[in-house]
Amino acid sequence: MVNERAYVPFSCVFNGSKMSYTMNALTDNASMYRHIYLVCLVKEDGEQLHVLGGFFIKTNLHREDEVYLSMLTQCCLRMDGLENTLSDSTSFLSLKLKIEGVQDIYEEEGISLMKYQYQQLVTHGITSFKGVIHSYSCAFST
Repeated sequence: MVNERAYVPFSCVFNGSKMSYTMNALTDNASMYRHIYLVCLVKEDGEQLHVLGGFFIKTNLHREDEVYLSMLTQCCLRMDGLENTLSDSTSFLSLKLKIEGVQDIYEEEGISLMKYQYQQLVTHGITSFKGVIHSYSCAFST
């Protein structure tokens, strides 16, 4: 999925510990995007954390930009398997990645990084996450 603000080279949906994923090829110049983030979509249900899915996003927006959360929401709404998962108990966990050279996510990397992040979150909870947490309920409250 590509638009003027973002490119999503890899997205996935978790069903329990099973993961299905989609790769998206970019026909334009991938170097036009300055940042790359690993984003996990999670839902808190009382004491339990459910990892719903995730994606890598290349963008010129910084995760502290005012429109970043809106962009994540719009991307999520366009992804098969994630479009109906957003609710007040849903959060985006956003981790900035540093990749040497051309910042591309390849299939093996995407699978490996997402499975690792899934395992960390289900084992250690949201407190194990080293990035920024964006609550979906805040996406349109401003």
